[in-house]
Amino acid sequence: KNDELVNLTQIELGNLGRDEVNQAILALLSIEDEPRTEGLASICYRKTMGNPFFLLEFVKLLEEEGLLYFHLGLFQWKWDETHIESKTASTENVVDLLQGKMKRLSIQMQEFLQCAACLGS
Repeated sequence: KNDELVNLTQIELGNLGRDEVNQAILALLSIEDEPRTEGLASICYRKTMGNPFFLLEFVKLLEEEGLLYFHLGLFQWKWDETHIESKTASTENVVDLLQGKMKRLSIQMQEFLQCAACLGS
């Protein structure tokens, strides 16, 4: 029997500003050249409004969709901002993108997530 209690700490994290989004992208992609990511950060900020969770999901989605990829020959991350804009133009925000991602799941997984959502927090 384990008598130890687990101490949880709740922190509130507000939305990130445009500069902080750029800093997060620099850290995520291990890039040191800040001006290089400013265009990508601007797109990410506009789509996520600086929400940290949405930012991470959006960057993951860009990678999954091949809009952000690691070029082994150059040994660096590559992206085309114009291509990202055109591929994500139909969505106002990352919630729309996540909904699209969920629709691509199997029917069984969608049903599971619907049941899990009913459980609440």
